[in-house]
Amino acid sequence: MAATDFLPALHSPYLATFARMVVGVVFAVSALGKTRNPPAFERAITNFHIVPAPLVKMAAYLLLCAEFMVFGLMLLGGRFLWVGFLFAVLLLLAFSAALLSVLVRGIKTSCNCFGPAEKPVTGSDLLRNVGFIGWAVVGWWVISSPDAQASLKAIEQILLAFLATAFVISWSKVGEIGEIVRGL
Repeated sequence: MAATDFLPALHSPYLATFARMVVGVVFAVSALGKTRNPPAFERAITNFHIVPAPLVKMAAYLLLCAEFMVFGLMLLGGRFLWVGFLFAVLLLLAFSAALLSVLVRGIKTSCNCFGPAEKPVTGSDLLRNVGFIGWAVVGWWVISSPDAQASLKAIEQILLAFLATAFVISWSKVGEIGEIVRGL
């Protein structure tokens, strides 16, 4: 079997849809979690010591809008997907840089990445983002193929939505899962 025989499977509509749903769920859950308690998100931004105090509220609002925008682009699909995946990668890289900055400077604060939280930022938060960046890159790459644009049956989309949601929930807890595994 030649390496090129494997490539069509990588451009399947299933992989494209799964990546799209993973990115959509990540940004929907993140944005909705932050809207539950906007002051907590603003405090997280303040505690990162990256944004000047007078701009924190505006930064929180812009980041929240950007997250909802990525979710919206994933919902719209079609020609908007490549922009959605691109923005997802850029936002996740920016969030990762902020998390790395906190770790390097030894700041003990929570990220409130998916809503109010008390757990301080750790390396597992970066690992989580790397995984999500990976799915956004896969999605961006896969949608370039006409084969990936084939429409799926409703039941296939529903099943992929459940799988993507389960993946996002599990992967967003990668730090906690690692702690459990280390404790065994």
